[in-house]
Amino acid sequence: MFRAYWTFTATVLLTLLYGIPSLVLGLIFPAREVWAPFFHVWGWGVLKAAGARLTIEGADQLSENEHYFFIANHKSAIDIPIMAAALQGRARFMVKHSLFRIPVLGWCMKMHGFVPIDRSSPRKAKQSIDRMAVRLEKKPMSLLVFAEGTRIDDDAIKPFKHGSMNVCQRTGMSVVPLAIVGSRDIHRARILRVTSGAVQVSIGRPIPADEVARQTTAELARSTRDAVARLYEDACGNRK
Repeated sequence: MFRAYWTFTATVLLTLLYGIPSLVLGLIFPAREVWAPFFHVWGWGVLKAAGARLTIEGADQLSENEHYFFIANHKSAIDIPIMAAALQGRARFMVKHSLFRIPVLGWCMKMHGFVPIDRSSPRKAKQSIDRMAVRLEKKPMSLLVFAEGTRIDDDAIKPFKHGSMNVCQRTGMSVVPLAIVGSRDIHRARILRVTSGAVQVSIGRPIPADEVARQTTAELARSTRDAVARLYEDACGNRK
């Protein structure tokens, strides 16, 4: 319980420490250029407070000069700082719209290109997805989506939502499957407890944009889900 309160307090303090300077610098310099280092360090700071020991597999498959559409499973609220640390702050997220109401954090996400998704309204969710697709077509940037749509409190990888698949096909970016293993052991949904432990992020082979474009939305949802599931199962097996 103490670690949960400490992690929450540290997250708030780190958000203020790195969020406010990123807002100020974002008004002076291109916002996309100043965000990554702040987000990267913020992620590692939150993981340190939670006692999470992160290892990353497969990062050598990514090019620093290329934008990717990352697709990951989702087990815990701590997945966001995990992804910030593992991807060096380079990717923006598609996240639930309520997070944008949080002072400083919400302002940073809005300024730096995060995408609000209102899951309570399919029409509003589609509008957000359409706006994001148009924005990415004009000015590409790496984007990450938790394609199951919400946190899943078991070891299964659920079917992926088709809306995010539609975005990645329209943007013309390569798709990278990711598996997060161990985050649910650190923090579970609706439980006020944080437990220290090991976390692994496994990065799969990028799927080229032309291969993505050849698939239907349903086929891409199945193939990326299967790729994430294989990474997840392999990582779980290596941890035993």
